[in-house]
Order: sequence, then structure tokens, then C-alpha cells
Amino acid sequence: MNFTEEIKKGVFEINKKNYPRAEKIFLNVYRLQPNNIAIYSYIVPTFIYQKKFIEASKFAQRLVNINNKSELGFLYLGIINFEIKNYKEAISFFTKSLQINRTNVDALVNLGACLHKIGENSEAIKNLNYALNLNQNNFKAYHNLAVIYEDELEFDKAVENYKKSLFINSKDYESLHGLSLMYLTKLDYEKGLKIYENRWHLPDRNYRHHNFPKLSQIENIANKKILIWHEQGLGDTIQFSRYIKELIDLNAKVTFEVQKPLEVFLKRQLSCEVTTNAKINNNYDFQCPLLTLPLLFKANHENIPNAINFTSTEDQYVKWNKILSQKNDKINVGITISGNPNQKNDLRRKIDLEYFLKLKGYCNLFLIQKELYERDRECLNKNKFIRFLGGEPKWEDFEDTSAIVDNMDIIITICTSMVHLAASMNKNTILLLSKPSDWRWGEENNKAPKWYPNLKILRQHQRKTWDGLMPEIEQILNQLKNKI
Repeated sequence: MNFTEEIKKGVFEINKKNYPRAEKIFLNVYRLQPNNIAIYSYIVPTFIYQKKFIEASKFAQRLVNINNKSELGFLYLGIINFEIKNYKEAISFFTKSLQINRTNVDALVNLGACLHKIGENSEAIKNLNYALNLNQNNFKAYHNLAVIYEDELEFDKAVENYKKSLFINSKDYESLHGLSLMYLTKLDYEKGLKIYENRWHLPDRNYRHHNFPKLSQIENIANKKILIWHEQGLGDTIQFSRYIKELIDLNAKVTFEVQKPLEVFLKRQLSCEVTTNAKINNNYDFQCPLLTLPLLFKANHENIPNAINFTSTEDQYVKWNKILSQKNDKINVGITISGNPNQKNDLRRKIDLEYFLKLKGYCNLFLIQKELYERDRECLNKNKFIRFLGGEPKWEDFEDTSAIVDNMDIIITICTSMVHLAASMNKNTILLLSKPSDWRWGEENNKAPKWYPNLKILRQHQRKTWDGLMPEIEQILNQLKNKI
């Protein structure tokens, strides 16, 4: 076997993203030459690309065992632990790699990214800047700096570093996506929405329905059969469904493909076909992902269409009124304190349950969500006056969720689908926003897009702490109590 030729074959398969085939080639080489250090620089990344972290870790450790001065072995172990969110262990491996070679740029860049994950932004910036002093053409260093500056609310610096990354590597789609979100946050929708279309190059995005022409403009679409399909979370589907109504008003024949939990609910709200499987019908003139519609309608932060006025059914309202058995001597407050734990920035949009305990005296608290962090579950077990609805067997879909919301006097929520549902139902709604927050809320309340007229936005006074917001919440609740 010719080592060089086999390696070339494996690299060829990697470039085609045919990782299983590359893995097979590299393993064959490894079996013949297990002590050849060079093979590890191919086989470990191949496992990492496939998220086979156990296998990747075994081979990275073998590399270290063969040569305990292998900066590459420790680097790989750091990357693997970073990928599985074992950040402290990752930092120790990156540090070991740098102890062997202080000028290892990859280790510096990865260490910077890891330090950011645990909130050590100043140290992260130092390591990234040192990496750039060694190699000013490392686009990943600029990308990581941009992410950190966004976290630090220094948006202009974030934009600057995203641009530097893209100047070096125009196909750095992570930076392109980050840049689009920065423009949107800064309310430059013209630039932001245009660049946002590059989101389909990200590894976790799936562009469906290629077999139909893309909708590229909204002129002359009367009587055209148009498929609009959901692409992200439930909240996005609710929030941007307002553009479905805009298409219907232009006399388009719309089919809206939505997530299963929303199907029955949205069928009742929209005067178009709503389905979870658009492939049943293969007769469309055009197709379009939902979040491309703001671009086609030339959206800006001042021309946002009104949200659809969602409602619950009378039967569902009565059913949940009986299940909840609310007392009328206090305000009935529905709270949502966390979202999908797998969401990239979930820790940003989380508030501890214990923060709401001081409302016990004059509020009936209902925790409206399915999943809980362990800390919040422990708090719930100690405070039985809070009603957790996640265990209710009759809570099946958004028909139920809308009825639960309808039975509340007010909803207090972090940035999840709950805010979009409650505000679309014209329910008194308070949105608790982190710093930084999602792009759709802008930088400050007085200029934020008016997605919902009845929504009250309360932003963190300082990054990473909700301290200071409770007096504002209590003031709103007292005003509501006086009206009821």
C-alpha cells in the first residue's frame, strides 16, 4: 500500500464530504501503520466531522500516548471536549498544547472560543489577539472576536470583525450569518435580510422543496399556487405567519407547511391550506421558506404588518378553565422561564424560577412549559404553590396552549414561542429580554420593531443578571390588579 496515495484518496473523499468513505480509507492505512503519527492528523478530524467523538477521542489519546509532546494530540482532545460542551476539560487540553508550543495558532483560537463559552471574555480576547499577531489571516480568530464583541454589546466591533473574517474567507458562512444578524439588530433590514439569505449554507439548515421554482417577487402572484414552509422554531412560525396573510390578501393560493404541534391551531386561524406534509401535493407554481418573506415584502422596522389575531376555541377554554381551577382572589400569571435547552443561546434566555417567588402574596403562578432545568425543578418541589403545567396529560398541542394562555390574566415570558403566541392573542404580555437579545427585538425599546402593540418589553439592566427587573414587573402587575 502506498501511504501517500491512500492519504490523497481519503482527502479527496473529505473534500466531497464523504466522511464514511474517508474513514474507511484512513482506518485501512492505520491498521498497517498504527505508529505512523501522520495518519492521526487525518483520521481524528474525520471522526470529528461525523461527530463520532468517542472514536475521535480514542485516536487522539493514542497519538498522545505515542508522543506525549504532541501538541496536535492535545489540540484534538481539546476540540473534542469543546464539541461535547465539556469546556473546562477542553481548556486544560488547549493549555497543554500551548505549553508545548506557545505559538500554536489553532490552539490559541480554540482556547479563545472556549473561554468565551464560560464567560471569560477578556481572557478570550487576549488569546485571539495573540493568535492574530502570529497570523493576521486567521479568519476564525476574527469570527470568534466578533461573537465575543456581540456578547459584550459592542456591535460595531462585532461588525468590523465579521467583515475582516469575510475579507479573508468570503465563504465563512458563520460570519456571514453573524453579520446579517448584527445588521438586523441595528435595524438595517435592507442589508440584514439580504445577507440573511446565506443561512442555507450553515450546516444545520435544510432547504426543502427544491423541485419547485423559488418565489423571487410578490408582484403578479394572484391565483398562483405558492408553498410557504416553516424553517425554524415554533415561535418563528407564529411570528412570521403575518406574512401568510399578506400573501392571501394578494390573492395568492397559499399552502402553509407547519410543524405538527401547530397544524390544528393554524388551520383554524388562517384562510389557506395548512399541512405538515406539502409533498402530498406536487402542484405548486412557487415555493418559499417562511423567513424569506420579509425580504420579498421589503420589510423594515417601521412597516411590520400586524400580527394575526389568534384565538382559542370556546371548548378548549372551558376545558382548561376546569383543569386549572383558578382562584379569583389573585392575579393569574402564566410564566415561561426557559426554552429548548439545545438552542444555541438558551442560557441567555433563561431566568431562575426562584426569581418569581416574591409574587406569591398576590399572584397565582402557573409555569407553562414542558421542560425544566434541574435547579428550577428543585425550586418547584419546594414551592408547591406554583402550578407546573408540563405534566398535564391533556396538554397536547397549541390548541391547548392557546386555551391555557387565554385563561391567564397576564403572561410573563422569556424569548420563546410563548411570547409570540400570547402577544398574538392580545393577552397582556411581558417579555423579559437578555443583553444581548435576539435580533428581532433591536437594541432598545424605543426603536424596536413593533411586532406586537400590547407587548411590554423589559430588558436586563446589566448583562447576565435579571436583578432590578422585579420592581418593574410588580408595578405592571399592580396596575393590572387594579383593573381586574
